[in-house]
Amino acid sequence: MQLALGDSDSARQALEKADQLAPDNPVILTLLGDAHSNLGETEQALAHYRKAIDLQPGAARPVAALAKLYLQVDQPSQAIALLQQPADIADDPNTLALMVRAKMAVGDLRSTLTYARKLLAL
Repeated sequence: MQLALGDSDSARQALEKADQLAPDNPVILTLLGDAHSNLGETEQALAHYRKAIDLQPGAARPVAALAKLYLQVDQPSQAIALLQQPADIADDPNTLALMVRAKMAVGDLRSTLTYARKLLAL
């Protein structure tokens, strides 16, 4: 796919067509979010990730993607709130790594160490 090859604009166009055919597909929405994020289109990326999460609450991939975007736009508190919600992603290494980054960004060193230990124990 174009997104994997670094052609985010072509990927976005193809994914928008796929979204028209399957508008409530969380995988397509997450990939659309990725394409928009790669193009620097933060608001569109946020909207697609949020919709994917609404359709499939607790799914690790869109949650991690949205949390990563929150960290990129210097909103670590939003990332923390998002990552603390779904219990079924608590042992996901990507999610734990993002939580370590978010806790560090807000200066919560105790929680940073707690999550880092959880991550290392996996």
